[in-house]
Amino acid sequence: MPENGRSFIGGITGKILSSFIFICYQLHFIFIQIMIHRWPCDFSLRIMNMAIRPVNLTVSGTAISNEYAKTFSYHRDGKSQDKNLYRIPLYRMTISGRDDAGNAVQHTVRVIRFGVGWSTQTNVSYVYGLAKLQSSYIRRWLPDYSVHSARHVFKDYLIHDGADNPVREVYATAGCIDVCDDPYGFDRVNSLIIRLSGVEKALPRARQLRDIAHAGRKKITYERALRPALRLWNA
Repeated sequence: MPENGRSFIGGITGKILSSFIFICYQLHFIFIQIMIHRWPCDFSLRIMNMAIRPVNLTVSGTAISNEYAKTFSYHRDGKSQDKNLYRIPLYRMTISGRDDAGNAVQHTVRVIRFGVGWSTQTNVSYVYGLAKLQSSYIRRWLPDYSVHSARHVFKDYLIHDGADNPVREVYATAGCIDVCDDPYGFDRVNSLIIRLSGVEKALPRARQLRDIAHAGRKKITYERALRPALRLWNA
């Protein structure tokens, strides 16, 4: 084939390829616009989810030796007729993930894992809480929860602030994970989760915590535990 013929064909091929790339770019742009206008919340959440790093919470299945919370029998309607104080062991919860530099980070706090409840059917107190090995992704942040906000795990189970000093303070729990390390323990846990998640730093703290929950990349794992026996505080 003559040289000028090859140049002509090459020029045509180049123009076709350029046109194809341009059309693909335009279609991609149109697709994004359709997604944003038709499903704005879902699409923005998908983009946000890609930016949030995973954070793992692990609740130990082994009680801390000789560390207890002083608790009373709890009933949501305040109908407990049990006036005794009980001894519930403390457990450890580890928060782990990676920081902005990719370094592995973990921190451990003391928590109350089990609570003492009151049965209106049998009129006796009993120990309850999650004892089986199980994991859940945390997708809801409850900023207005009465105990300094909370994370919703599933059903009635939450993660929230607990007794600052579980030995001296009389406390009750409905089987939630209650963070017990001094008055700022829960705040420090939240700050660490914010740091490990990689959420946008310029956002207000309340918005950061909400976005982390909505991203669904924070997972809690309950290790298998033996449900502790019901013991009186002074026993």
